[in-house]
Amino acid sequence: MVGVVVGVVVGVVVGVVVGVVVGVVVGVVVGVVVGVTTAAPWI
Repeated sequence: MVGVVVGVVVGVVVGVVVGVVVGVVVGVVVGVVVGVTTAAPWI
């Protein structure tokens, strides 16, 4: 039973970490693209 609980906790933690990392990476990429696209006419 303890193994199951540990497995679930580890799974949730890994899922959250992966989700946050993916979210940050996507956010940065989108931000850069939007920034470059917005600034392009002025360069």
